[in-house]
Amino acid sequence: MKKLHVFIYVFISSIIISNARGQSLDWNLIITVDEKIMYEGIKDVRIDKKSRNEISSVEAIYVPGSLKLETSYQGITDQDSLYLSFTYLGYDEKNKYFEYDYEIILKKPWFNFQFMIIHIYNMDKKKYRRRYQSHKNKSFVYDLISLD
Repeated sequence: MKKLHVFIYVFISSIIISNARGQSLDWNLIITVDEKIMYEGIKDVRIDKKSRNEISSVEAIYVPGSLKLETSYQGITDQDSLYLSFTYLGYDEKNKYFEYDYEIILKKPWFNFQFMIIHIYNMDKKKYRRRYQSHKNKSFVYDLISLD
């Protein structure tokens, strides 16, 4: 009988703790950089909330197909801007080290999509400068595919 009481206590405590933290986010997301699915070399993944007077960040975990936030943002207003920020690093075909920092504007309705694919193209690559000539002054461009 004592084991049953302990089990019930632990079960109810876990429900209370998870509700107190707010609902976590597990967003179905795939990120590609220069036409390659990113499965390694991504670090410092976070969602930044920028309002008029402050910037706050929530760390995230990305694996292909999932972006997870352990905590949720409280009090997001229509005036707040959200960004997906991360660093991608590695070595190219010539064994030369590279590091790219990205900040992608997120629209609040996107979180309601069943899944989303973000394609990022680095403009330091000749192939993408030709393809996206109107964006030559940017360091990268991106496009989105979603199912809502």
